Amino acid sequence: MKKNKTFFFGNYEGTRIRQAITKVATEPTVAMKGGDFSALLGPQIGVDAAGRPILRNEIFDPSTLHMMNGALVRDQFPGNIIPPQFITSVGSNVVHLYPDPNGAVTASNGLYTSSPGKTDDFSQFTMRVDQRFNDNNSLFGRYSYVKEDRFDTFDSFCASVNNVPGFGCNTLNGGQQAVLDYIRLIGANKVNEARASFTRVRGGIFQQNQGNDIATKLGISGTSRNALDFGVPIFNVTGYDRLGEATNLPQDRHDNTFEWSDSLSWTTGRHTMKYGVEIRRFQENFLFDSTARGNITFNPFYTAAISTTAAGVVNAVGNTGNAVADLLLGLPFTAAINRPLGGPTRQHGGRVSADLD
Repeated sequence: MKKNKTFFFGNYEGTRIRQAITKVATEPTVAMKGGDFSALLGPQIGVDAAGRPILRNEIFDPSTLHMMNGALVRDQFPGNIIPPQFITSVGSNVVHLYPDPNGAVTASNGLYTSSPGKTDDFSQFTMRVDQRFNDNNSLFGRYSYVKEDRFDTFDSFCASVNNVPGFGCNTLNGGQQAVLDYIRLIGANKVNEARASFTRVRGGIFQQNQGNDIATKLGISGTSRNALDFGVPIFNVTGYDRLGEATNLPQDRHDNTFEWSDSLSWTTGRHTMKYGVEIRRFQENFLFDSTARGNITFNPFYTAAISTTAAGVVNAVGNTGNAVADLLLGLPFTAAINRPLGGPTRQHGGRVSADLD
């Protein structure tokens, strides 16, 4: 630093947050994850077309669908237990994404309490240097930087409906700007200013298991093959908490702005004239892959008893079947997947101005 010639300024701010977030999830019991639904059996609630009693929470074998007395029926799983050979590897893999309950357990569910940590690291700094070459020439440069790196298992944007840990999201926000400005006095009544700047803004949010092809490991095919989309598909299991990472992830955006400008101010008598030119280039780069891992729902449908209306419409009998049983058999009620959307955008602009005062 030179006295009366060179000046320097800098600052830094940082925040570090560590916080535990507690949630309670409703999950299948250990017995249910193994195919044993015997504890759920209740009293008789009706009979099927063959005159056989139907019990509350009874599960049925969808592969036994057949006609009886002019109506479709299914046979019960003996003892309300799915034989091991009927349980699919995919169904077993998915249902074991649920941790075993660590709280109160009933015949139909168990509770799991977890308190995973939230981390939020925020940093920003600015540096500026001013150089005065002489009475007619001066230069300044400034650089600013900001970054936030946050992880939250139950993030309000992407995972607020989750109660089962392991499916959170990472958030990366930030920006930087560099400016160089040169001012030159031309005689006693003219000032020229030349400026160049670069601004970069980023906002991204990503699934916790990005880069880990868990869908394939579970045995699910057809999901995106882009490693940025890898993670855990959404599994909605009626009566239990959701599994998986949000369908609106990943999202990422980088915006770059380049600016060049030059202006001349000229004072003559009582008038000031200003002339200038500005050139701006804008780049928008974004990624938004919605439902690239899939969104799969299991209802108590395929393992429910069925009834046929007079119009021939087949319906599931209420209070029979179980969504976890449908999951173990690998029979989703709905499944959806989308293909990625994203790409760069470029914009260019310029401006020439003249003012007279």
